Amino acid sequence: MQDVLFLGNGINRAFNGDSWNNLVEKISKEYESSLTADDVEHLPFPMKVVALSGDRVDKAMQFISKDMNFVNSDRQSELIRRIFDLPIENIITANYTFELEQISGIKPSLYSYRKIRKFTKGCKGKEDKFGLFRYYQPENSDKKI
Repeated sequence: MQDVLFLGNGINRAFNGDSWNNLVEKISKEYESSLTADDVEHLPFPMKVVALSGDRVDKAMQFISKDMNFVNSDRQSELIRRIFDLPIENIITANYTFELEQISGIKPSLYSYRKIRKFTKGCKGKEDKFGLFRYYQPENSDKKI
């Protein structure tokens, strides 16, 4: 049996990162959507981006990713390093900001993340919608994120 640490998006939020609702608002403004965040409140989170960006999801995600791909402070870095020091190999997270990957020495870019992306043995291609069998493993770490 392996120990697993479950993390939400709390690290990002604790260090003044955007909430999902703030990101949705930014997309609405950037794409000058006639819809507001209130108009799409009933939609599932991914569909909000589709509706507000006029189905330009790739462009919308590139737009907001530049705000998300950085660690905000030395205190945030220290907290994440302490998490990496825990005797836990697997970290499951709902975070969408890649702080854990950055602290492990990976340059913040989608290309860099794709280079270290791995799939649970025997599961590649079985489920692509939610990334349930995908993980990132930094080269200099035994952690699987």
